[in-house]
Amino acid sequence: MHRRFLLLLLLFLPGSSATRAQHSGITWFPDRSGFVSPMASTEEARLGLTQHLGESPLLLQIGGSPDVLTIPIGSDSVRWGADFIVLALSHEFKGVLFKIAAADGIFGMHFSWRMSERWNFRFRAMHRSAHLVDGNYDAETSRWNEGRLPFNFTRNYGELTALCEPGGSDASPAIRLYGGVSVSIWTRPRAINAVGGSCGVELRPSATSDWYLAWNLAVAGIPATAGTNSVECGYRIGSRQGRGARLFLSYRSGPDVMGAFYDLRKEYAGVGLAFDGW
Repeated sequence: MHRRFLLLLLLFLPGSSATRAQHSGITWFPDRSGFVSPMASTEEARLGLTQHLGESPLLLQIGGSPDVLTIPIGSDSVRWGADFIVLALSHEFKGVLFKIAAADGIFGMHFSWRMSERWNFRFRAMHRSAHLVDGNYDAETSRWNEGRLPFNFTRNYGELTALCEPGGSDASPAIRLYGGVSVSIWTRPRAINAVGGSCGVELRPSATSDWYLAWNLAVAGIPATAGTNSVECGYRIGSRQGRGARLFLSYRSGPDVMGAFYDLRKEYAGVGLAFDGW
């Protein structure tokens, strides 16, 4: 009896959803993203890794940011979706490779609005927590590396980002400019300022080129205002507003991107591979 009920439910839901979508104009799970994520930001969903050059640390990124539905509003549209992002920092410790030293979990939801060919907006409501894990612990001495103990790092925040393509999607060179502000309603440690933001630019030689250069500046108060610069130069294949893969060189300077090391400054170059599931 229960199996029959579940089967009927599974058959009914897609049909009823399709019927509602047909009458209301709502599109479920659109093929392309309504907001193409900034490529040089570490708080965006991707599947990939970045290896520090000349050092053992390896940054792993696992996540997705699918649009769930599109709601038409006149000639424009608003999209709603989900965001799930994991950052994991691996390093070598006492000859053992791929020890996970820290991990951040970021998840929430987003609304995006494409107002015209040139302007695009996104609002995200997100939760972020950061953790030291066993790769940063020396079991032989029963001590945490560098005397850094686990602590509660939490941010619950809203973020609004505006993106502009001044010359349109067919311009040569192709340029994307963006900027945004975030406000936390809950932070731990309390010393972290509630207000932050980001800005950046992405450049391609032409609308059809697969080469790109991307720069992102993430600004946070920790408690003094400081910015993390991230630069990527690489080659990307795939749909410009869809799925793709890219190979890149990167450079980062400023407060560490991992929440567990938020008060430490890092500077390094790296080489990376990423798969974008926009």
